[in-house]
Amino acid sequence: MQFVNIIFDSLFNKYHVNSSPPMKHYYFYFLLFLSITAFAKKNENPDIIKLDSITPSNSQFNDLKPLKDIIGDAQVVLLGEPTHGEGNIMEMNIEIIKHLHEEMGFNTIAFESGIYDVFKAQKIIDKGGHVEDAIRNSIFPIWTSTCEFQDLIKYIHQKRGELRIIGFDCQLTGDYSTYESLDDLQELFKNYDLDSKVDFEFLQHVFISFGEDYTYPIKTYDYNIFESELQKIEDHLLGLQKNKIDDIDIWLQFIKSTKKLAEDYFENNRSTMTEKEWKAWMSNPRDAQMADNLLFFLKKYPDEKVVCWGASAHFANDFRTTKEEELMQFKPMGSYLKQQLDSNLCSIASITSSGTYGAFKVEDTIKDISNQSLEFQLSKDSSYHQFINLKDSIFDSSYLSNAIDYTPFIAEWNEIFDAFMYVKSVKPSTFITDDCAFKSGNDLKVENTVEDNNSGSIHSLHEFTEVINGQLIDERNQAIPFCNLIIKNTTVGTITNETGHFQLNYPKNLETDTLIISSIGYESRELALNKLTDTIKLQSKDFVLDEITINARSLDPKSILKKAIENIPNNYIQEDYNAEFYSRGLLTNYDTLLVDVENVVKLYDEKGYDSKDNITNRRLAYKQHLFKAKSSYPLSAAASPYYIEKMNMLSVSPLFKKKNIKKYNLKLLGTSEYENEKVYKIAFDSRFCSYKFSGTFYIKKFSGIIYINSNDYSIIKVDSRWDYDLDKLNRNDKFNTEEEYITLNVSYKKHTSGKYFLNVSKYLRSQKGSDIASNKHQELKGWQTVYVSSIILNDIEKIKKKSFIHPNSRKLVKSKDFWNRYNKPVIN
Repeated sequence: MQFVNIIFDSLFNKYHVNSSPPMKHYYFYFLLFLSITAFAKKNENPDIIKLDSITPSNSQFNDLKPLKDIIGDAQVVLLGEPTHGEGNIMEMNIEIIKHLHEEMGFNTIAFESGIYDVFKAQKIIDKGGHVEDAIRNSIFPIWTSTCEFQDLIKYIHQKRGELRIIGFDCQLTGDYSTYESLDDLQELFKNYDLDSKVDFEFLQHVFISFGEDYTYPIKTYDYNIFESELQKIEDHLLGLQKNKIDDIDIWLQFIKSTKKLAEDYFENNRSTMTEKEWKAWMSNPRDAQMADNLLFFLKKYPDEKVVCWGASAHFANDFRTTKEEELMQFKPMGSYLKQQLDSNLCSIASITSSGTYGAFKVEDTIKDISNQSLEFQLSKDSSYHQFINLKDSIFDSSYLSNAIDYTPFIAEWNEIFDAFMYVKSVKPSTFITDDCAFKSGNDLKVENTVEDNNSGSIHSLHEFTEVINGQLIDERNQAIPFCNLIIKNTTVGTITNETGHFQLNYPKNLETDTLIISSIGYESRELALNKLTDTIKLQSKDFVLDEITINARSLDPKSILKKAIENIPNNYIQEDYNAEFYSRGLLTNYDTLLVDVENVVKLYDEKGYDSKDNITNRRLAYKQHLFKAKSSYPLSAAASPYYIEKMNMLSVSPLFKKKNIKKYNLKLLGTSEYENEKVYKIAFDSRFCSYKFSGTFYIKKFSGIIYINSNDYSIIKVDSRWDYDLDKLNRNDKFNTEEEYITLNVSYKKHTSGKYFLNVSKYLRSQKGSDIASNKHQELKGWQTVYVSSIILNDIEKIKKKSFIHPNSRKLVKSKDFWNRYNKPVIN
């Protein structure tokens, strides 16, 4: 009844009834009758229109025709979603976009994503590049990494040349702005012979922090210097603008937008705030700049009709009609757009009365709605979708709705949005898989799927009780980094760090065994474990190449690495192949063995070493000696053969992408002999602490040594180390990390076909720290050693699904006969 009273007050005030009490009563009953009838009968109420389910399978647009009336001649339509975590709202909005394009001539989609990111994506699409790659490298992954969003990527692909995409966010949301925009600027300045004297390396560090951490790195990079360097860029761009060079206006807007972003991050460090500390009005600088960016595009393309995709909160007009103090201080981008566009703007927000939501998983449930809310009234009808016209509605007084982040409050909603699109129930978005991902021109169907059908036995093996610490040096007392130490005929071993130091944990029953110490460029040594000293020397066997005609360029490490990368198609398998490998995984905490498992796995690598992560696998046999790891141990997965995907560095590491060469410091250490071949030894370390250039998140340093055959320029060995950034790791409240690093040693061998393949891979992840909940200190080491025993190039078995092969799998059966027959590879 209170909801009816709200409607009555609205009508009473709207028609300014100031008559005598009897006349007021007359109006009361008359208007009450109208309001109830309007709410109850669809055909008599033009403001609430019942719709059939709007899905990709039901996209005839018949139900969406009422949108034409409310949108009218508007140039811009804002399609708002509550939290970015509703899969079926994504699907609904995609169908609305199709309708607006095909029925009303809207030809631009503007995303709540980076202005330069989406600009470059459109450039790539215009030049015939893959739409899916361009979009996934530019638009927020919260959309592009969902199955639901793939239909829009497909639609943009189909409508190439008809639809334009743009971005209006000032945030750096993809690879193009975070990692490539400054390179593109340098190339632009080079093309016009500008001696810019801009410190692009300084700016790149800051841009990486913007794109990966959404913060300004105050501790390490002076904000005033950042402003000064951006100003240099802006000054040069203004000079180029006078010459009417294409796209300079886009560059200027991007720099302007990034300045505002930096100012916002500098003053409001989101990484140090809890969810409760964050307030809506803190988004005011971002919303103002997003509006400015969109208005810039509208000025640049005045004849375009634009539909915007983003959060409802950003698309709202203003919240002055609510009593919520926090919202009243918030000025969303929609309010700026309304001031400039007026009737040329139409904003539509999605609302619901039930369901769950979350990005890729259930994160929360819609709380029970009040029976006084608009959503409650709409939920009484059986229609799954309902369209509510607020623009010219008679329901113009305050009433309750949860349209903003599912937080119910009273407001005059027709002052905030022009329409609601009601969905009876929402559900979370789903994470992208190979089966749902849109791939232009690729057949997603893979046959000959084989399921796991083996399992292993469980018994105890041994405990780690002995520890050795030491350092490896050469005859000049120089440290030997990334050197292998392994106990003969076991997988127990370690790798020296950058300063040549090592720590080796081993079981007491191996104390009389032999330790093999080896590194390219040095004579190998075999020493008894019980006779090791703190300092161990290796003899160098580096040599000078035979006298040949060379020049400075041929021995430049960048030129050598570039040539090696260019020769990957010639030197490594570039076709589908199968391989079989043996692996052993160990996990220890201090001197206690927690995990000891063996696997024999068959893998399928689609298109071989084509720089794509296309490896799938199937376990052939499994032996679990020990598994005491708990979910609280963060390195449990380190003992799983799943890591074969990350171990094959030539396929997945950014180090071996030609466009990234300049992102690393490279040094030619000399030449050595490796398996009777002369090799170049090139030391590397990444100049930028970034996932893009290290392949792993939260890294402070990525370094190592590359060994390249001087004859055919094949990369035959890579020793790598990743040191974690503790400040970033310790932002969570579950584990306090004191030290964490990964080492990976991979070596490649020539197949009888003449092509190289991954032969041996040794992975170690080490972590020291405390579990905050239990206050227990842990010193964890997870090893995974892989030996590839065969390569199959004919009669390929295509293994369909990627399988995370957890060592504690219960699906496998005992396979003692297999292990009795199986010849383990020789370990050295």
